[in-house]
Amino acid sequence: QPSHGRKVGDVDTWASEDGGDTWEKRMSGAPHEPGSSSNRMNVAFGALPNGEALLVASGWSLKPDAKSVTGLEVDQILRPWVSRTGDGGRTWQDVSGGLPSHAGVHSIALDRFTPDVMYVGTDVGVFKSTNGGATWGSLNGSLPHVVVYDVQLSRDGSHLYAFTHGRGAWILDRTPNPTVTPTPTQTATATRNPTATRT
Repeated sequence: QPSHGRKVGDVDTWASEDGGDTWEKRMSGAPHEPGSSSNRMNVAFGALPNGEALLVASGWSLKPDAKSVTGLEVDQILRPWVSRTGDGGRTWQDVSGGLPSHAGVHSIALDRFTPDVMYVGTDVGVFKSTNGGATWGSLNGSLPHVVVYDVQLSRDGSHLYAFTHGRGAWILDRTPNPTVTPTPTQTATATRNPTATRT
């Protein structure tokens, strides 16, 4: 029977360097809380053009429950977890500092033009980092403090889209970095149309 996360578990990382013919297990990107019965689950994964990758994980602590299939039941939501690797998952750095400890994380959007800029959707809105995850700040503004299940950047990086639970979809008009020049493999431009309207 499926455990539905009612087991102690980590987010394992596997990598392939031969197109998927073989796989190698590497360091856990989001381990469960040391010394506790808890479960970490992969929520989202993002890769940057420079080869770095970020992992977003949620999870919960567990308590004994004789009625559960595994003998464990959900107790409390764990703090959000965002980790970053630059060596194919061999090592991971926790870059969750500044995210609200009581809110789960659901998604991540990475700025391919400015790799240190990233956004996460949480239980209490959108948070932004401009230094690779070292610190985070709320980006809500007029956005309600609601669950944001998905965040996405437009191809040219000019708009951020936030998709909420019950409060619709929101669009943030970003100011592009004027020094950005897309590589030949990136067909997007770093400018936006100031007269664009919603259709």
